[in-house]
Amino acid sequence: MSGTIREHLSARNYNRTEIDMEEVYKLCDEGMSVKEVAQKLGVDRSTLYRRHKMYQEALAEDEN
Repeated sequence: MSGTIREHLSARNYNRTEIDMEEVYKLCDEGMSVKEVAQKLGVDRSTLYRRHKMYQEALAEDEN
């Protein structure tokens, strides 16, 4: 492996699936479960929870 471990780990996000969290929230509001939304989007349930957390943190930063 060339480069440092830090460089390798920071490059891991290169194929991150784009998820429209507003669409996720809309589907949940319409009655879909998180599991169903994850299956519809082709991602794992834990990915949705992680992205939700990131989305909320980004909103909080924008407010400050």
